[in-house]
Amino acid sequence: MKWSMEKKIYTGFAIALTVLVIIGIVSYMSINELVVTNREAYREVTEAIKMNDRDAALVEKHIKRADADAGKAISIIFLGSIFAIVSVSSAIVIIRYDITERRRYQKALNENLHFLQTLINSIPAPVFYKNTEGKYLGCNRAFEECVGLTKEEIIGKTVYDVAPKEFADIYYEKDEELFKTKNIQVYETTFKYPDGSIHNIMVNKSPFSRINGTVEGLVGVLTDITEIRKMEEELVKAKKLESIGVLAGGIAHDFNNLLTVITGNIFLAKLQMKLPDNILEELSSAEEACIRAKALTHHLLVFAKGEEPHRQRVSIYQLIKDAADLLFRGSTIGYKLFISENLRAVEADAGQISQAIHNILLNAKEAMPRGGIVDICAENVNIYSEDGIPLKEGKYVKISIKDQGRGIPQEHIQRIFDPYFTTKEMSSIKGTGLGLAVAYSVIKNHDGYIGVESEAGAGTTFHIYLPACNEEFASTQISGDKGGMS
Repeated sequence: MKWSMEKKIYTGFAIALTVLVIIGIVSYMSINELVVTNREAYREVTEAIKMNDRDAALVEKHIKRADADAGKAISIIFLGSIFAIVSVSSAIVIIRYDITERRRYQKALNENLHFLQTLINSIPAPVFYKNTEGKYLGCNRAFEECVGLTKEEIIGKTVYDVAPKEFADIYYEKDEELFKTKNIQVYETTFKYPDGSIHNIMVNKSPFSRINGTVEGLVGVLTDITEIRKMEEELVKAKKLESIGVLAGGIAHDFNNLLTVITGNIFLAKLQMKLPDNILEELSSAEEACIRAKALTHHLLVFAKGEEPHRQRVSIYQLIKDAADLLFRGSTIGYKLFISENLRAVEADAGQISQAIHNILLNAKEAMPRGGIVDICAENVNIYSEDGIPLKEGKYVKISIKDQGRGIPQEHIQRIFDPYFTTKEMSSIKGTGLGLAVAYSVIKNHDGYIGVESEAGAGTTFHIYLPACNEEFASTQISGDKGGMS
């Protein structure tokens, strides 16, 4: 009986204590609003504890004040917890806490973070920032596109998680250097995009620190300068060809005059009576050499811009077919010709363009001494500034010539259009090193562009772009094996 009485006393004490705690926390809200809110919160806390079999639960409520600041929203959390009384009975104590200011600060912080993220997302250049351990803290959308990952996939990762090792090693060393020197870095490097293409990148990085001066990490901005470098290379190439062309043009004119005299004298010598056959043979050989030399001076004159193109409306299809038929007839080299329907016409010097195409086809033929197939494609294209091709925007005819040869080493790619540069033995038969230089000069004089793609062991593809006329030649698409292997 006595223990039963004590149990009732303790239980009553617990209930009284709970009531006193609740009453003591009542704020200056209106009593009706408070009671309704409390009841809802208490019920939710109690149900959460019972349903989830937990010792505590938390509920957050947002209500409006009804005092002098009527209508002003506040946030309150209700924390309920079970505690035992003398290991016999238990009760739920619920404490209410006003977190309005905390929520206000969190909202302001979230708005600031959203503003900053929106701000860096509006920057077209890739932007990123890391901590001193080299882990990414954040980035903008341009950087996400650059590495092919989302921000959530990037944050917390290192450069080895977003870039191939051969590139990541360089970036990591630069980061370490920056943290040691604490100096701003500006340097040029390369970066591999998700599509596999290699781009020239200008990197600007700077350390950032706390108010006390402690360096917390770095922020970097990437600028893609691939097209700038291409334009610079084209400009250097054009200046180099122009300077060499002036010299070559002068020499070609004088050399041509001398050849005329030599050829004339050989012709007169052959007219002499009773010359031995061996002498006539030698004179004929010398005459043939002079004819080849005249062809060489013609190349030099074209290369030196000594002959301006006589433009007229021509069919690219016919020029390609005639050049390929002539070059590959009777050889172990075949070709496949793909011509788009309604291929546009071009305003061009037929003779010069034929020479340029012939030179490139000859280069393909010499790259495949064991035979093979050359793919030749002609199609209509529209060039825009974002394409990265150094041409004015507009309509063009694109000619692609792809061989199955040994390819061109990367260290030679930038030099293949240089005059007298060749990997073949220099001779009047195997090569003079002027074929591609002449092709480059011809295409450039026609306001076009010639580019090359090659990989050692995987063949070479030349791309020629020529400005198109508005009119089109009515033609049917042609596809099939032509030439020596058909």
